[in-house]
Amino acid sequence: MPMLTVCGSALDAWFGVCADLGIQPPETGISASEHNAGVIPLAGFVAMLEATASHYKEGPLGWIAGERFEFTQLGEIGKAILSSSTLGTALQRFVDYFALVQDAAEFDIRVCDDTVTVGYRILAPEIWPRQHDALFTLSIVGQLLRRAQSFDWTSVQLALEGNDPALTTAVRHRTGVACTDKADTNLIRFPASALALPMAHRDDVIRPDYKILNRDLAQKRRAMSVELRVETEVYRLLGADLPSQDLIASNLGMSTRTLRRRLAQANRSFQDIVYKCRMKQAAHEFRWRRSGSIAHTALRLGYSEHSALTRAFRRWSGVSPQTYLHA
Repeated sequence: MPMLTVCGSALDAWFGVCADLGIQPPETGISASEHNAGVIPLAGFVAMLEATASHYKEGPLGWIAGERFEFTQLGEIGKAILSSSTLGTALQRFVDYFALVQDAAEFDIRVCDDTVTVGYRILAPEIWPRQHDALFTLSIVGQLLRRAQSFDWTSVQLALEGNDPALTTAVRHRTGVACTDKADTNLIRFPASALALPMAHRDDVIRPDYKILNRDLAQKRRAMSVELRVETEVYRLLGADLPSQDLIASNLGMSTRTLRRRLAQANRSFQDIVYKCRMKQAAHEFRWRRSGSIAHTALRLGYSEHSALTRAFRRWSGVSPQTYLHA
């Protein structure tokens, strides 16, 4: 997969929080030229968050950092969020423009019956552990919820994709709300009625130039390689739908024929991308979700029986899933 990136302001925000808390973050491995270019490697950023948080004993650092995050650090995106009149608009703008902040992320809002779910996860299984990155993002969303007038924080529920009972307990203590782990994605839930709540008014916020934001968003999508766009869609669909070429082409706004041609130009095939994504996701689940069975993983990844996954995984990794599980 091509290098995934996150905007440099995310690193600046994290350094600012560390300075406020008197924490010395470890070396990032991120070069000055990368930082000055405005984007940094996502894997390096996430690894730095995890390393910093592992030495902090006063609470879940990812969540604490999100509480202190300044939306103005997001530039025009921050203006779009802060100038929103309602909570629903603020959240939607955050989701709509998040692709300008970070690559390969599933960040969405879903309304079902009377409940809103805001979900977030990195669509790259090789970037792990990533629990404090998830907490950082969910806490920023939580900050928006708290900015809404008369929002009932006790109505919130949290879920994390990680498997760290101590961290989950620390999040419960910090937030005062229910939090579970081992979820398929990281999420924050609250009543749908809250979407209409007015946001706290700020006199110092200037409305953004939406033409610039929409232009930048369109340019970034055009600049993404077709390989990265397909891989991101495959990871997004794994576990929910069988990632067919027709479906992914439709999601990317092109015909199946066009998608096939553009992949061929990049010397890639759709089947090869799906195969490698399935194997990387399987390796992730075998390593980090050891409580799940091989049969369950096979079903999640679209295999009709676990023997098909076993053969494919042995061909890809050189060892069987059972051997990999106990390595």
